[in-house]
Amino acid sequence: PLFQSGCACRPDSGMGVGHIHCFQDFARASFADDKKKIKLDCDVTKCKHCSQLKNGILKFEMFLTLSKLCDPDCLTRQSDQGLTIAKVGALMKALNLLSGALLDGESSSGDSFRCSRLRVIFRQKNLLNQIACPELRLKTEFKLSFEIGQILYASKKYQVAIDFNRRNYEKLILSISQYPHFKFLRPSIVRSYATSLVECFKESYRSNMHEPLYVHLDEAERLIREESRENRDHLHTYRSNIGLLCNVLIAQGKYEEAKQIHSPHLEETQRIFGPLSPATKETLRLQEYICFCVDEYS
Repeated sequence: PLFQSGCACRPDSGMGVGHIHCFQDFARASFADDKKKIKLDCDVTKCKHCSQLKNGILKFEMFLTLSKLCDPDCLTRQSDQGLTIAKVGALMKALNLLSGALLDGESSSGDSFRCSRLRVIFRQKNLLNQIACPELRLKTEFKLSFEIGQILYASKKYQVAIDFNRRNYEKLILSISQYPHFKFLRPSIVRSYATSLVECFKESYRSNMHEPLYVHLDEAERLIREESRENRDHLHTYRSNIGLLCNVLIAQGKYEEAKQIHSPHLEETQRIFGPLSPATKETLRLQEYICFCVDEYS
């Protein structure tokens, strides 16, 4: 795109960034547009000049503005009793936008933003009883629990994350018998659970525990292998699963097996996405690391 290397929407572009209040005004105008208002972000996230997604302080301020427009009292209201369906929808949308704003700031501000976002998500969970449809209520609960699990292991609360993600996973497995289409939630919830297991093992290894928690790796391997078989035809999900599985095998010292699994996966990724795509480059980096481990430790 024409402005991709230096657009006023990019805080890291090296040029002058547009005034924050101008982007806030843009968010207000988009909120007032009935067509744009249908989308959660009111169509403000993607820049019309450079076609990139806005990030950093600009996205934060726009999402914060939209959240206040949806419901200025979303965090301070004392009781949710008696709210109309429309008001509950507006409140949930406001909290989703606020969560999105905080998520973008987590990478730079760390724990303070994570704690704030955790508060917002638990505020959303408290709203679930106001959702009349049991199926929608349960689906929303799974999505919110998935986000909580990610925040917990990002905050290095590994054992808490494992316990929380395990409960969410087990509840989902039981729910699929009643709502078979909930299977689409399974890949992300399994990866979140497996990742928390892997991170807990790494922490036990780094801290020189007498017996590192290899049992966590065995459980993670079982989960990811099963999920890989289930989602072989879904390429993006399969890529994530294979990457995580190979990292588990590396941690277990199964370098040759990791190479046998990953080499054909790299060829498939290159064939489908092309040699210069971000997906191929990411896959190639892991392949190089696997080959290094084979040469160095096998």
